[in-house]
Amino acid sequence: SRIMPRQPSRPCNNSTLTKHNHHDVLAVRALAKHVVGGTSTTGHARIAHMQEKRKTRHEAAIQVYRSVVASADLCLEESLAQATTSLRKGHDGCTDDIREWFDAVEKNPNLSQVEAERRWSGIEDVFARRKQLVERFQESLESMESIWSESVHQGLQILGNAMMDICHVLPHEARALIEEERSKANTEVLERRKAYTDMLIRLEMMACTQEHEARQQWEGCLNNWRHAKHNYALNSFVELANSKEHTDPFWRREIITTMHTTLTRGAEVIFNELDGLKTLLPPTLTTKAVQDVEQHVQGCLHKMEEKTNDLLEQLVREEEARNSRL
Repeated sequence: SRIMPRQPSRPCNNSTLTKHNHHDVLAVRALAKHVVGGTSTTGHARIAHMQEKRKTRHEAAIQVYRSVVASADLCLEESLAQATTSLRKGHDGCTDDIREWFDAVEKNPNLSQVEAERRWSGIEDVFARRKQLVERFQESLESMESIWSESVHQGLQILGNAMMDICHVLPHEARALIEEERSKANTEVLERRKAYTDMLIRLEMMACTQEHEARQQWEGCLNNWRHAKHNYALNSFVELANSKEHTDPFWRREIITTMHTTLTRGAEVIFNELDGLKTLLPPTLTTKAVQDVEQHVQGCLHKMEEKTNDLLEQLVREEEARNSRL
């Protein structure tokens, strides 16, 4: 047999109703005015218990989320304190190293010009190390914020799923609460990032200022080093020139002492010969005896002159050698 398509039903209204059906509709409408809702014998205790239980679970879920946020805040605070302490120690160490480089130049006048200027490369290495400290600190801040955001995001997901399962509030109310908490978290992140940015800007400005001041201090340090080197050389020369080694050296005293001894002994010999000549009386006082004494005295004088000349030549050579060293 052929299946005919179903005809669409015509809308039912009061004009198409039969008189009998019209009477039934009126009867039902009249009956609806006298229907009274039923009264529970337990006062809806189970419903109230379920509502209270859902409320407790709802508040517990929120409290769990609050605990997650508090734990994330505590971890962030501890990590930030450690990173800040490490940065401060690194900065203090760099400052001490720069001061040591300055002292190594100012307090060492024996350095050459090339060695003194080469010390600046060491100071630049300290600046580069301090810049790396700031960069690592910035990376630590990014890592800490990522960990905090991930923890809070997971906490919000858990809270949203729990609220949908508990159904203590309507879905749109739950979504509104989640959005409010997410907005709070985003606001905290933005405030912290702003504070981080301000701090990093201050660190960069402080680094630039310190580098500029260090360069000026370095120029002053080089100037002081030049003066110290000049004064050291001058003082060393004056000290050396006024020292006993040059004003009264040992070799000079030894030569003069030898010369004095030679002249003294020669004079004693000559005076003894002359005293002997005084004791001669005729007939022993003869021309030959006088000539012998004269020859002996002349020989002593000649030996004294030769010895004295040798000592004087030695003294001149030593003086010239001293002057060349001076």
